[in-house]
Order: sequence, then C-alpha cells, then structure tokens
Amino acid sequence: VPIDWVIQDTEKMIRQRLDEPDVDADRYDLVQLLVNARTEDSNDPQKKLTINEIVANCVIFLLAGYESSSSSFFLLRSDETRA
Repeated sequence: VPIDWVIQDTEKMIRQRLDEPDVDADRYDLVQLLVNARTEDSNDPQKKLTINEIVANCVIFLLAGYESSSSSFFLLRSDETRA
C-alpha cells in the first residue's frame, strides 16, 4: 500500500534526524520544526512529541496539500468556472 511506504519513509527520515541532530540542525522545514519541538522540551514528557505523532503530522500535511492542490486543479479545469 503506498501510504505504508510514505509512513515508513517518513519515520526513517525522522529517526535519522534524531540520531544525527547536527547534520540537519540548519534545515527549516516542517519535519525539522516537529523534531525540534520534540527535543526542546525533553524535561517535560507531556510536552514531548512522540515519533508516531511527528509521522502522523507529516502525513496529514502531505495529504492535505495534495487534496487542496488537486481540488484547485479540478476547479481550474472545470468548464463552469471558465464560463
């Protein structure tokens, strides 16, 4: 199933960023923001994001972006909106 591949690949990327924090520290993307949110409040476990929560957020943003883009493309291609 394609979504399983996305989830596995996203989890692999997150674990890599957690294992090597100095390599990706200067990145400014959604994944790094979520990883930083996980590690910055490491003293308070209730504020700490789990890896599953980071993966879920990334997948939701990916799907939401796909859905909004495909809907916009459909509206642009529709005869009713061009008339």
